[in-house]
Amino acid sequence: MPRLRWGAAPVLALVGCAVVAVLPDLAGGLAGRLRPSEYPPGWAAVRAALDARPDGDRVLVLPWQPFRRFAWAGPRSVLDPAPRLLPRPTLVDDALPVDGVRLPAEGLGSRAVAVDLADGALSADQAVRLGIGWVLVEHATPGAVPWLPGDARPVVDGPDLTLYRLADPPDPVEIPPLRLLAVIAAHVALLAVLVLGVIGHGVITWRRRASPRRLLPGNVRRARL
Repeated sequence: MPRLRWGAAPVLALVGCAVVAVLPDLAGGLAGRLRPSEYPPGWAAVRAALDARPDGDRVLVLPWQPFRRFAWAGPRSVLDPAPRLLPRPTLVDDALPVDGVRLPAEGLGSRAVAVDLADGALSADQAVRLGIGWVLVEHATPGAVPWLPGDARPVVDGPDLTLYRLADPPDPVEIPPLRLLAVIAAHVALLAVLVLGVIGHGVITWRRRASPRRLLPGNVRRARL
């Protein structure tokens, strides 16, 4: 009886049908229901503006809520894309609501921001304390935007995004060269004293162990007897 030989095409067709049967959403995607979303050009402009600055300040993303709803992303709610697109640390709301209950925020920074924004405003002192130097406001998405410090100036301002730069932090205080040399000399002298003390203690201990043990007169008589 001749054996049936299966070619590659029938086997692949059966595998494809099995995958579609197990994953019905795949069939919808093949039918054109799954389409990629393209980010507006404002996101690239914000990223370029942040790349051009050498500072390491954090970016506060507003409105303060974890989910977004953009017209360009369709009717579904999505997580805030800023932490995955921006080239520096971002502060976003990570307190996820589950079945009507809002879970506690996971990050310490998010908890601190939530406390500071409870009065509906972000002060300059609060921004400095949290290391925030930039504020990104995402437009056309649900959520209120708190009041920002008066010195906030827009760097990128578009229909989808506005990137604000807060006041630049003060320049670091420069130490005079002579004072710096004096501080270095004092530290070197203290280190030298410590090293000499350790060496001296070691020498004294070695001499005590290496010197012959002296016998007292009473011990000498006992040794002779």
